[in-house]
Amino acid sequence: MRKLKKIKKMILIPTGILLSISLFVSGDSVNIAAADNITYSIKNTMTSKTAETTQESDSDYEPYFSKQWALYNDGTFSMETSTPDGKKFKDGGFSKPGGLFMDGSLLNPGNRSSNSGGGKYKKYSVTDINPLNYLIEKSGSQYKALTTAVADIDLDAEKAWETVGDTGRDVLVAVIDTGVDYTHEDLEDIIWTNEEEIPDDGIDNDDNGYVDDVYGWDFYNNEPYEYNGSNPSEYDHATHCAGTIAAEINNTGIAGIASNGNVKIMSVKALGGKDGSGDTASIAKAIKYAESMGADICNLSFGTTSYDKQLEAAIKDSDMLFVCAAGNGDSKGVGIDTDKTPLYPASFDLDNIISVANLKSDGTLDTSSNYGEESVDIAAPGTYILSTTAGNEYEYLSGSSMSAPMVTAVLAMTYSYYEDITAMEAKDIVLAAAESLDSLENKVATEGMVNAYNAVTADIEDILD
Repeated sequence: MRKLKKIKKMILIPTGILLSISLFVSGDSVNIAAADNITYSIKNTMTSKTAETTQESDSDYEPYFSKQWALYNDGTFSMETSTPDGKKFKDGGFSKPGGLFMDGSLLNPGNRSSNSGGGKYKKYSVTDINPLNYLIEKSGSQYKALTTAVADIDLDAEKAWETVGDTGRDVLVAVIDTGVDYTHEDLEDIIWTNEEEIPDDGIDNDDNGYVDDVYGWDFYNNEPYEYNGSNPSEYDHATHCAGTIAAEINNTGIAGIASNGNVKIMSVKALGGKDGSGDTASIAKAIKYAESMGADICNLSFGTTSYDKQLEAAIKDSDMLFVCAAGNGDSKGVGIDTDKTPLYPASFDLDNIISVANLKSDGTLDTSSNYGEESVDIAAPGTYILSTTAGNEYEYLSGSSMSAPMVTAVLAMTYSYYEDITAMEAKDIVLAAAESLDSLENKVATEGMVNAYNAVTADIEDILD
């Protein structure tokens, strides 16, 4: 990877906070080994939670900023979670804001098929509460975890929105994942549909090989894609990604990063079931479908440890730009160096891939986030991200799955705004405009976090020269 120009911005991380974390995790009150061994399931009993977002802004967008530190971070964002009364990590674990528990493992490389030449992919799951990430304190019979924040660790969204306005070309983003709830109140008007197809007539009207693919195709079940609300949790992962990218500014819910109306979401379902998994053949077909139907950028928030020649070829042969989640660490939820232990598709050495690590609101990588000075390009907000979930719901979720859509959105905004550039040039601009953080030195190639305003105000002639 060639060395990119970086925009330097000094962010001071309070040493007191870091010291407090160190003291808490090494004290007698927290059993780190037990905490690391905890795994969570959506079947677990859900415990109470408190979400405290005290941010205030004079902006017209204040209702959105108070909910989402990635858009605007004044340093006061906090999120408190607690164990059930009288229980420590080993007995119950911490609840996730929004009441959703997910398996803390990185992925499921099992059930690999040598016949298909690839692995079984799984969506990157929401990460567990890891005590290394939080200030831990005991309150009565409960243990509490409190996040911390540092002002200006954000995407400078408002300044970016004011710069781009509602101008620019249309951009189509494919979310290849578990399937998006296209009926969601914050998404229904930004969902791509195949206008050449007549619904439910049983005819392939546009001769693309897929009958009645009005909302795209479901490659997991090999049928026209349809969200019917019968099992909403299966669709949460993709719906959350879609909301982060482009949820409307409509006085409802949240605001997506690229929410100026020029970005549409194409839902392509290739993962499914209880664990959100899918195979190589389905994903490769989904990629070809998305490109054939006009997608410019593709978000991939899943992975496997298995090198997959077939998927690598599908991405390499595509003209789309791919944004891939770097992954959520080892079986204990501790981030790994993917320069040494690659994960795919994020680790494919291809020019049309951007690999994204998970950044916390204090400007440091989440403990669970994978990293790599050469194999991971950039970091983006990914811990406690509020976005859309299926059934007109909203959830705070965490993981590199939440980070990748942040970069996808900034890429889409940049590609839309600069109407004469290619998608690959948009990649160069976004990476060059990364906001440098000392905490990311030797962790990601750009040594920085994504910044929307930097990208749409960059000296692109200098970057692309």
